Amino acid sequence: MGNVVIGRHINGISLNKLEYASDEKGKTLEFENMEEASRFLIEAGATKEDLFYYVFEDAETGEKIR
Repeated sequence: MGNVVIGRHINGISLNKLEYASDEKGKTLEFENMEEASRFLIEAGATKEDLFYYVFEDAETGEKIR
């Protein structure tokens, strides 16, 4: 598995495409693993319950991790 990216469905509607966590220049953020990605979200204000609504994908393949 490669690096991990964090996505969420636009407007919280699962039929919508994903939007990805990005920096101020619009570059998608990549994390070494799911734990690091989860920690980033929690430090940004998400709760552990909120993590259920995020999609974690392999940055190289786009395969869903969770």
